[in-house]
Amino acid sequence: MLGGQSVSVFGDAVSFTAMPLLVLALTGSGVQMGLVGILQTVPDLAFGVIAGALADRWDRRRMMLYADIGRALLTALIPLSIIAGLDTMAVILLVTAPVNVLRVLFLAAFTSSMPSLVGREHVGAANGYSEAIIGVSFIIGPAVAGVLVSLIGAGPTLALDAVSFLLSGISLTLVRRPLQSARLRTETHLLAEIGEGIRYIARERTLRTIVAFWGSVSIFAAPLVPAVIFYLTVDRHQPSSVVGVMISAYG
Repeated sequence: MLGGQSVSVFGDAVSFTAMPLLVLALTGSGVQMGLVGILQTVPDLAFGVIAGALADRWDRRRMMLYADIGRALLTALIPLSIIAGLDTMAVILLVTAPVNVLRVLFLAAFTSSMPSLVGREHVGAANGYSEAIIGVSFIIGPAVAGVLVSLIGAGPTLALDAVSFLLSGISLTLVRRPLQSARLRTETHLLAEIGEGIRYIARERTLRTIVAFWGSVSIFAAPLVPAVIFYLTVDRHQPSSVVGVMISAYG
């Protein structure tokens, strides 16, 4: 399943680079690119707690599989809109938030599956491998995306990105081990479970500090990538390959 996660996260890294480059090519507007960046980031802040609660209730394998298939289909709509001569910018604005909501759902299901997949005694090591995969993906992915955009264009790059999500979904069908721990059926309302989780974090000083720290980092660092892309592309007239390398260095 780590293989499937690596393909999925690599697809995320490619999308986070290719999408702003496509928006900039279509509109030349930093405002439009920033708007797409917001739509890419907000689901993490607004939907993360909900996704975690859903991962405790839903079948996690199906949750990841449907998230991958959904991202593949929605991402494919962007290059298809270019081929069909439709308003590609409108399509991007429509699909960006749903794609990233599905990304949050995938990550919540994957993280929740770890104890069942490897056993609780190996969770630390497995999380280490998982974080290494994420780190490497966001180092290599933007550079690959930048080179592909330079060679074949942003639309075809996003088409390949859609294929990567489909491959990730297919890989999940090869995992036979149950990903859901046996648990008693609960009648607790979803909102009550979310509230319980928030109260638990509020009581735990260490968790409270970690959430506040990384939340602040995410909010203040989010504008950096669009700003760098705009600066290199518009102000310095650099090719997409250079942009991808610079974002990889940031990663």
